Amino acid sequence: MKIIKSGFLYSLIVSLFSLAFYACSPASPKLKPEPLVPSEKVVSANNEAFRRPAVDILFVVDDSGSMSSHQANVARNMDQFLNEFTKLKLIDYHIGVISTDTASTMRQGSSGQLARTGGYSFVDRNTPNGIQVVKRNVSLGSSGSGWEKMFDPIVMALTLPVIDGHNKGFYRPDAYLVIIFVTDTEDQDSINDPQSTMDFLVSLKKDKNKILSYAAYIPQSSASCFRDDPNRGILEHFLSLNVNAGNNLVSLCDPAFGTKLVEFSKEIIQVVNKPIILSRPPVVSTIKVMYGTQEIPSDPLTGWTFAPEKNAIVFGRDLKLDDNQPEGTGIDITFDSAYYPEEAP
Repeated sequence: MKIIKSGFLYSLIVSLFSLAFYACSPASPKLKPEPLVPSEKVVSANNEAFRRPAVDILFVVDDSGSMSSHQANVARNMDQFLNEFTKLKLIDYHIGVISTDTASTMRQGSSGQLARTGGYSFVDRNTPNGIQVVKRNVSLGSSGSGWEKMFDPIVMALTLPVIDGHNKGFYRPDAYLVIIFVTDTEDQDSINDPQSTMDFLVSLKKDKNKILSYAAYIPQSSASCFRDDPNRGILEHFLSLNVNAGNNLVSLCDPAFGTKLVEFSKEIIQVVNKPIILSRPPVVSTIKVMYGTQEIPSDPLTGWTFAPEKNAIVFGRDLKLDDNQPEGTGIDITFDSAYYPEEAP
């Protein structure tokens, strides 16, 4: 019994000493509570007119003598590429085609002038039979110059006098710019090299992140597909300068060519379709997204989702906006804001 009492007394003394020690110690840091508590206030996230995400897509197509079958392959698979854009009405796209021929001003697509083989110099979301128009524009034939230029036509297409003349309306300063090369060869001594071309594009867009480039091409590593110029990697150098470098090349001889084009289009859509950042953390269950009188549903494909890591609303790729809403209609997002208990007014 004496042992038990001594043990009890010892434990009591230790406990009292510990309490006295912590009472005299500095206050422990206050932990931030994990759960958010909704407030009564409803916050409007956007009162400005909604602007559809915009992208200008420029195909640079080799129209030399070795390209007939490759152009046909691109045209056959163009449906898969364009279907991704046409079914996503949210994105405002322009799609044009130029050739690698700068020796002529008479051929379709030459010297930086957009091809009009399909009846329109570029296609947008309102162009009748837009997919067929692009397929015809891409099919430039194989009678162009054998001295192919990859970079000079791009600069010509986007500078005076062509940009405000033959190509008027295609390029928009606030849009993303996507360059897609279709060729089986290398650049044949353009005045502009890969770095100067990228510098030119960045000077136009003021933001390198708004420039993406891809190529349907025969890479240097290919052993099963004839490559017109096996010794140089100039085009691949240009592709490596882009923010999407590393996965922006498909071989013209790849049996999964069409699938790869779809992957390109999905990446473009993902980059262009920027989220709307909210002004405060929301109570997610209270979020309501309106486009004029149209309520947009909470759905990952046909509506919106909330991205907590960005505190943002992200629109689904199959979202369809009501075209009957007046010009200048905005996206209005309302929600109960959330705060930590100590932030309560």
